[in-house]
Amino acid sequence: MTGLTRRSALLAGAGATAGLGIALGGSRTDAVAADSLASSAGGPVPATVIGPSGDTTGVTDYDNITAAIATVPGGLSVVLLPGQWYLSQTLALATDGQVLSGSGPGTVVGIGTGPQNAGGTGFAGFSGSSLFSPAADNLRLTSMAVATGPNGTTGAPISFIDFDYTYVDYLELGHLTVSGAVGSGALVTRCNLHRSSIRNCSFTQNEGSSEIWSLGWSPANTQNTKAGLSVTTFENITSVAACSENGVRTTPAWNIYAVGNKDLDVIRWVDCFFLNAGVEVSGGQYVYDSTQYMVDVACTGGASNVDGDRVSFTRCDFGQAIGGAIRVGSFTSVILDHVTCGNMIVPVNGVNTGAQQDILHVGSYPWPTLQTGGTKSGAQPIATVGQNSASVSIRDYCREGDGIGSSVSDISVSSDTVNVRIENCAVPDVGTPPRVDLNGAAGAVIENPEPKTSILNPASDTIVIGNGAITIGGVALTAS
Repeated sequence: MTGLTRRSALLAGAGATAGLGIALGGSRTDAVAADSLASSAGGPVPATVIGPSGDTTGVTDYDNITAAIATVPGGLSVVLLPGQWYLSQTLALATDGQVLSGSGPGTVVGIGTGPQNAGGTGFAGFSGSSLFSPAADNLRLTSMAVATGPNGTTGAPISFIDFDYTYVDYLELGHLTVSGAVGSGALVTRCNLHRSSIRNCSFTQNEGSSEIWSLGWSPANTQNTKAGLSVTTFENITSVAACSENGVRTTPAWNIYAVGNKDLDVIRWVDCFFLNAGVEVSGGQYVYDSTQYMVDVACTGGASNVDGDRVSFTRCDFGQAIGGAIRVGSFTSVILDHVTCGNMIVPVNGVNTGAQQDILHVGSYPWPTLQTGGTKSGAQPIATVGQNSASVSIRDYCREGDGIGSSVSDISVSSDTVNVRIENCAVPDVGTPPRVDLNGAAGAVIENPEPKTSILNPASDTIVIGNGAITIGGVALTAS
């Protein structure tokens, strides 16, 4: 059973810096060191290599990095040597082609205290909402660890990246280890990102009210129309999201909501692992969130012909996702291929608890609780029913052992979802057989289900093929 104590979660974010003892100050151009470092990392030849100053206010490191990236031609990289780096304010990457690279996980970037106040009355605190702010195209940020959390002076949450809804093309994030301490903001927020790749990264969020990745959407947000994510691949990502000490997250780990037609378009998760982490509260007892999906993707336009287009999860595994693994709303072309779920029963305050929401759900946004008067994030209820989802393919789903309650399904679709195909869903260990709830959706086809699979609420045209039989609407076909 995997759990994170508050202490271990915080240490996970900061422990990478312990014992480094590196305080290389200043900036230098060193062609020999640069060539050697680039060769060993397999990356582009850097133009400038700089070391951390040791100034915990973050002023010196911020100035040195800013000066270096301002003078390096686009396409060449600034390399940060191993050690603890501090930033006093948000570092803007505002020139096309900029490359900022660490030297691996030994390069750790964190929050500085900010400059001293006049008269030495303390420190001004970090200035800004995030450590980095991309505001150009063809950017690369790679090969470092990043630790964020609350502003040490004001307590305001600080993110890893805040796009501030700036439209960004061709961003590459790679080989990053990003951790958010209790009190941090969403690790990545107010996203408007396109034609980009995020690969070989680890994201850990220890704040139960903040996301790992967010587009900054909310029902009351006037900036909704500026959020977006398209033609972007997340590959080999480790995602760990903990809850608060009361056992609740107030937001999905990945909150991928946008309002406009095709603002969400061609989004792929490949070979990723998502963990709903427990938090130790006392005496070896853990609490886990059972209220939020790990990945929640929806077009929120709330109108006919306004939807997202092409979202896929391939070979993705979910651990302890008792609040649900994936929910997709108002999308055309949804592919869930080889999605697996493990450790689906966890001890919550000593009581074994399984999934409390359908593990995979595809439907239309707003979700039924909003349509019938519920609220999201304290906003007013939404009454408009949005575009339905269509062309849904779910293949080779697998749940490890038991882990769903009597009113919860492995796979469910809303009644207005059309053209659903489900193949080879299975539970390989002893436990509750797979449960599929079609809610009367028309045009569904289920192939090769495990023999004991429960198929709930089929439509009159639901086709089930397998176990030596073919049925349509629950009626077996006979050879004529």
